[in-house]
Amino acid sequence: MVVHDLNLTVDIEHTWVNDLTITLIGPDNHRVSLVEKKGGDADDFQGTTFDDEADTSIIETFAPLTGSFQPEGDLSDFYDTIADGTWTLEISDSAKHEGGLLRSWSMDLTVKTPEPTTETDFNIDIHFMGGLTASQRSIFEPAAARWSEVIVGDLPSITVGGEVVDDVFIYVRGVSIDGRGNTLGMAGPIDIRPGTYLPATGIMSFDTADLAIMEADGSLLHVITHEMGSVRYRIGLEISRILAGRRHRQSNFCRADSNAGIR
Repeated sequence: MVVHDLNLTVDIEHTWVNDLTITLIGPDNHRVSLVEKKGGDADDFQGTTFDDEADTSIIETFAPLTGSFQPEGDLSDFYDTIADGTWTLEISDSAKHEGGLLRSWSMDLTVKTPEPTTETDFNIDIHFMGGLTASQRSIFEPAAARWSEVIVGDLPSITVGGEVVDDVFIYVRGVSIDGRGNTLGMAGPIDIRPGTYLPATGIMSFDTADLAIMEADGSLLHVITHEMGSVRYRIGLEISRILAGRRHRQSNFCRADSNAGIR
């Protein structure tokens, strides 16, 4: 179980509360400062609750400190961390000749089941060869992540041109193909793994006349995802049709469609 919400209440008897520094330490040894030498020269924390959602910050308040206050640090730092284990409340006193008493402390801890995560061993490495802007290049990351989710498993590494490839290496470039509104992009494998139909390397080319338009109308991610499937050859092209939700040509290129944008 992981932490969903966390509040903490202390009752401390001490003169000059601004001598005190109070810190909560989680099971993973992460530290969050609750208060550090604040509250003025009056006495005691009396049922003081530290809550990120409180209306008033502990920094703005003077003792006696009663009620709910935002801590100096963020208790939300503990969210989604493991709840099980030893939680430690650390109190330090900067005054040498004064003492105090921790009467009680407690945590109101709400836990939840961690969200399941999908892990994949399949890697897609992208190498840009020019012709695309930084914003256009950034769209390749979610496309590659989508394929890494769909393709379950791992391929043995292979050496191509003196470089180790795990699992597929794709070259990407923006080039002049046939002008605006015609072929949007084309792709395919370069090096095929021996004894298989699976590529080790491939190339994706996009028409520079269409790149900015596709980026503006939001279709670039779809085209990239489709062409990345074409690099995956037979397996990838079949999955690409499913992801796209519409029929594609059997060839490994996308063309513009006046109604749908791609067909």
